[in-house]
Amino acid sequence: MSYGFALGSSLFWLVWYGFTGIVAWVSGGADHPSFEPSELGPVRRAVAWGCLILFVVLFMPTPWVQYD
Repeated sequence: MSYGFALGSSLFWLVWYGFTGIVAWVSGGADHPSFEPSELGPVRRAVAWGCLILFVVLFMPTPWVQYD
């Protein structure tokens, strides 16, 4: 395996890293969103559980790469 192939396979994640960095910079960085130290309400707790379940069901450790 060559370094060029490894870099090409990693390029997808490098683009996402740059994109999320730009989004964080535009939205105000570490100060956004505001932090609320109170407990989550029932609706927000259900949304959190739903997101966790979706993450586990849809998780893919590496992006799909087409091998020639």
